[in-house]
Amino acid sequence: AWWLPFIGPVLVLGAWGVGRFFIFGSLVGPAPTVVENPAVAAGLLGRLLAAANVFGLGARLLLLPTTLSSDYGLDHFPPLAPNAWALLGSAAAAAVALLAWRRRRSPAGLLWLGLLAGPALLHSHLLVALPTAFAERLWLVPTAALCAALASSLPNAATRHGGQAGAKRLLFVALVVACTAGAWRVGGRLPDWRDNEAVYMAMVRDAPRSYRGLVNSAAILVERGKADGARSNLRAATTIYPGSPMAWLSLARVEIAAGQKDAAQAALER
Repeated sequence: AWWLPFIGPVLVLGAWGVGRFFIFGSLVGPAPTVVENPAVAAGLLGRLLAAANVFGLGARLLLLPTTLSSDYGLDHFPPLAPNAWALLGSAAAAAVALLAWRRRRSPAGLLWLGLLAGPALLHSHLLVALPTAFAERLWLVPTAALCAALASSLPNAATRHGGQAGAKRLLFVALVVACTAGAWRVGGRLPDWRDNEAVYMAMVRDAPRSYRGLVNSAAILVERGKADGARSNLRAATTIYPGSPMAWLSLARVEIAAGQKDAAQAALER
């Protein structure tokens, strides 16, 4: 029957959805806000554009992760702005659809494509707008699926094009290249994840329009005794996202510590 090859991918994605529901309480997660993700208030065309942008940036991260970010603010990744990511994302979606059609009789191929495309589709805001416009952590499953698909296809491809000896050489070269590239990228990211201070400062550096980075980094600045810098970050955070209770509460605490009771009261009343 034509539907048999689809059983594996459907079961895997179903298990993923059930696990997410029991862990987070829903498939969607926290209620999104327009500031965090403008696609929430967008119509169909806006959702399609956001999906194309997400697919494009996700494809770039999967294939060429030269530049990574601890967080993605609106100036780092505006989901509703027509740009090169949308073109790349449209091409990537078309390529996956073409591969799925060509592999429609291969359960293993459809399984890997399902694990690659399924989570990517859920994170694209096309079906449901997520609280975060884009995050690298949302691409962990597609990354694993891509690696597994490449690992399973390399031996057959090498044997067809170079025989047994050629297969071994190709696999060895691919392994060396992948391990070298991965080690280089991991080594470059380690300093940003050394501790909370490094993470929060990296968020401010990588995504200046991320109110979360500004709020979190303000706590670090307070610990350092740099109240003015903390106040500046928190005021910027309230400008970016006026609906953040944590930003206003943190600002009030900074003002109280500085003896500015009127400013603290004004922040609390917001």
